[in-house]
Amino acid sequence: MTEEYVGDAKGLPPNERVKRIKQIQESYTKCREFADDKVQLAMQTYEMVMYSISKVCNFDCRCMLNSIKVV
Repeated sequence: MTEEYVGDAKGLPPNERVKRIKQIQESYTKCREFADDKVQLAMQTYEMVMYSISKVCNFDCRCMLNSIKVV
């Protein structure tokens, strides 16, 4: 989209230039929102995995302690 604008910009009337720049800005904003959403999802996934790992580790530790017999 941007490459097309750069190539055509000299031959476009001013109102068309403004229209195309706004389209580029809107696309950039939408892209940025998608990127932010992906980062947020990655962080949530990481937190869920770490929580699950800690639960498994705690469970394993309790099982190990229960299986040890004191003589």
